[in-house]
Amino acid sequence: MNPGRGLDALVAEKVMQVPYDLHSFKKWGAKAFLISDKNDGYYMFGPPSPYSTDMGAAWEVAEKFDRVCVEKDTASGKWKAGGWIFDKFVSSHLVDTAPHAICLAALKAVGYQP
Repeated sequence: MNPGRGLDALVAEKVMQVPYDLHSFKKWGAKAFLISDKNDGYYMFGPPSPYSTDMGAAWEVAEKFDRVCVEKDTASGKWKAGGWIFDKFVSSHLVDTAPHAICLAALKAVGYQP
């Protein structure tokens, strides 16, 4: 799965456990998301955090790991992430960026295989 809003929305739901209803529609030529917490009746309009493209947001995902390692393969220049999360070891395959690798490893840990 490629980095971007689709992957970010999956990470928000499956890993970060953000309760929301995802409705995509056109507004100013871009997709937007309606996020609701049904317990509190809280609604927020906007895109999910850019977990798969922004390292700062990806560190929020990495903090879900008990231990995490993010490394760059010197031969290919690609990144992979691995670590222990939810009591199991997982790792991503090689991808172009560290945030993408972190997101893929975290999704794998919760049993989601994009």
